[in-house]
Amino acid sequence: MTFIPRDNPSKFTLQGSNTYLVGSGPRRFLIDTGEGGRKAWTEALEKVLREEGVRAIEGVLLTHWHPDHVGGVGDVRGVCRRVFGGGGEEVEVEVFKNQSRPGQKGERGIVDGQVFRTADDDDDDGGTTLRAFYCPGHAVDHMAFVLEEEGAVFTGDNVLGHGTAVFEDLAAYMRSLEGMVGLFGRGAKADSAAGRAYPGHGEVIEDGKEKVREYIAHRKEREGQILDALKGLATGSAGRTAGQDDGGSDGQRSSSSMDVVKVVYKDYPENLWVPAEGGVVQVLRKLEGEGRVRLVENGNWKLAEGEKSSL
Repeated sequence: MTFIPRDNPSKFTLQGSNTYLVGSGPRRFLIDTGEGGRKAWTEALEKVLREEGVRAIEGVLLTHWHPDHVGGVGDVRGVCRRVFGGGGEEVEVEVFKNQSRPGQKGERGIVDGQVFRTADDDDDDGGTTLRAFYCPGHAVDHMAFVLEEEGAVFTGDNVLGHGTAVFEDLAAYMRSLEGMVGLFGRGAKADSAAGRAYPGHGEVIEDGKEKVREYIAHRKEREGQILDALKGLATGSAGRTAGQDDGGSDGQRSSSSMDVVKVVYKDYPENLWVPAEGGVVQVLRKLEGEGRVRLVENGNWKLAEGEKSSL
């Protein structure tokens, strides 16, 4: 496996978008393509393909739709044309993505559990096997890929090499993390790499299973903090900025998501409160789906009947 970093560092992409050329024989898979138009990356990919004697990219596997992962598909086709196309003629490159995009040339769908494999007579390792795992949350189409020969997992943006991931659906994200725990180390032939996580951004994680468990614990801790804040706001014990008395018959004050942010993130700089509010809303929606909180008419939040007993 060859790591090919993208030269697109930012506060959203960390040091840049990670891309991986997977396999050791003449036919390889490429996982993600980063942003488009990055000359240093296309030169690095071309150099690796030539130096390692790669004859074809078996397929480009995309973890999810975000531009910093799919934007370089056209660049890959250009590199393949130069490296494999002889006189520069077009070379077919198959691209695979869950919920494939209409009108995208050569793009095919991916289903949960789908297996991708290369096997070449001159591949000493007997080929490379990748198994897709559907894990929405960060994005609705998110896929991870298990490298069966190592028991390692390409985690995309569900698990990062630094910090925590953002998500668009917390309930789905938590279910995905729970499912990902069991992916690491399965069928591993190379003990040194068993359980390793190759993230979409950041450094390689040696113990992927433990990192996923840390993510789950962190999210549950934050969920508990938000629920406790809502309880304190409901009774006024969270301070004088506590929730609003909206005249309800249940004697419970309602609270806005920003009210909750000001309690949970009170020790953080105020300029971080607005970005934090999106995550708080995601937690509140998850709790609403579980019947633990409810959204009231003024757009604020209250505890559901089952949670009021703990006030």
